[in-house]
Amino acid sequence: MLRLGGMRKLLRNEDWTEQLVAHRQRIEELTKAWKEAQERSAKHPVIDFLFRYFSFPYKRLVSWTPGFGVELEGSFHEDLSTHRFEETDGIIQLKDELLPRHRVKALDWTISLLEKTMSNSSCFNCYGLHEWAMVYMAKEIRHNNNPLRLSEQEICDIVEEKQLVCTHYDALRFYTPEAVPLNKHHPTREMQEVYEQSACLHANMDLYKWAYKMYPWISSDVLLRCFELAMDCRRVDMKASPYDLRHLGYEPIFIETPEGREEYVREQYRLKQAGEPLRKELLEVYKNLRTYILA
Repeated sequence: MLRLGGMRKLLRNEDWTEQLVAHRQRIEELTKAWKEAQERSAKHPVIDFLFRYFSFPYKRLVSWTPGFGVELEGSFHEDLSTHRFEETDGIIQLKDELLPRHRVKALDWTISLLEKTMSNSSCFNCYGLHEWAMVYMAKEIRHNNNPLRLSEQEICDIVEEKQLVCTHYDALRFYTPEAVPLNKHHPTREMQEVYEQSACLHANMDLYKWAYKMYPWISSDVLLRCFELAMDCRRVDMKASPYDLRHLGYEPIFIETPEGREEYVREQYRLKQAGEPLRKELLEVYKNLRTYILA
């Protein structure tokens, strides 16, 4: 079993079993629309993103874990994986051999990215135009089961009128070839930490990725809150897009108007504020994991 010293925390049986059940119920609630769409073999332009772009399967998302440094009092629960957990003398804990000792470089890279994201200047004038740049002069529309709010020419005019200032490497990867040269910044994977900033919707969505990358050592509490933030960001992302998703219950943010751009900035600021404590929590766990592995 792990020898955690001052990092050790013990959860009583009734506390962690209650958390386990609540976690499963909350995930099922959040993903209800997605599962219903799956049953109809239909695509959902908002929620699908959380399972297609992000590579974390539903089965793992719904499986509860206390995270690094936490021991569980009591007997084994049927929802705990015997692959990940072991029980000794009435104490359940994640298996020591599953610690990602080979991933110290990945830990270092992510720690640096999270720190730089917090310290880099925030950008509040992108207005979500990355989704417009993915449609700009496109031969094939990604979410073609949903109507566009504007004509192709109107979309082109807005993209060309408003300067593209996207700072997120992975968003820029999905630009049409014609839109790429119109972007002010040209981040690469190697330069990602230079550009990443905490007002970016995609940088805040990525907190979910940095949470599940270290599953099961990141607690399900943190993972769930990152998932909820990612879902919130994705809603705003697509509401500000050129797609008309009112048939799915998403009222557009008309960023082609001054009022719409003001609304987008307010949402951007709200999501930045929501992401800051999560980024700090993830950073603390990543650093604790690194310290323990190298000890």
